[in-house]
Amino acid sequence: MAINCIITDDEPIARSILKNYIDKIPDFNLVGECNNALETMSKLKEQQVDLLFLDIQMPEISGLEFLKSLSNPPLVIFTTAYQEYALEGYELNVCDYLLKPISFDRFLKAANKAMDRLKLSTPQPNAVLSNAETSKEYTFIKDSDELIKVWYKEILYIEGLKDYVKVICEDRRIVTLSTMKNMEQMLPSNFKRIHRSYIINTDQILSITGNSVRIGKELISYGKSYKENFDALKKQ
Repeated sequence: MAINCIITDDEPIARSILKNYIDKIPDFNLVGECNNALETMSKLKEQQVDLLFLDIQMPEISGLEFLKSLSNPPLVIFTTAYQEYALEGYELNVCDYLLKPISFDRFLKAANKAMDRLKLSTPQPNAVLSNAETSKEYTFIKDSDELIKVWYKEILYIEGLKDYVKVICEDRRIVTLSTMKNMEQMLPSNFKRIHRSYIINTDQILSITGNSVRIGKELISYGKSYKENFDALKKQ
């Protein structure tokens, strides 16, 4: 899995250190070095960028301000000499926060975290079989090192965790490395997402009351962004 990276830092020495580290990671492909956010903006328009190493303290526009301005940013690892920015960085859902001077050991941990995150954002054939297989009545879901056969009809709902999803069945629960987006794409049409953290099997709905559906013993409320999906359930 090739990961296209960009370094954005106004300090030449900092860029040189990061470039040296990136060259040591086989899956990392450095496609640009930028002095400031404006240069980075041009690079992002020119090519596909998966991972951005972004300094916070820069002239004209800070790394924080630049990241906030992007509508569809790549994965970001902040690099800075100032620890007080860490909280705001994590609130922006950055992958990691590297405090200068950056050791290779700490860089490697951030690199591994980024690779894990990027793998989650692409289809996971080992987690759940592809959409071509959803014409079947079952699928296989990876749980640790084991592929478990799961019948769609026995799934009650799916709950999104931070880096995993939890598949809730009538008699068991399976936690697998995947994303809610991937699950949506791979499940049959009777599965509907009604919340950022929940996909439900509409065939398993026992009742609909107010802004919630009851499935098994659980009462699941819809999210505002998914009101249209929820309203459609009432019309079925």
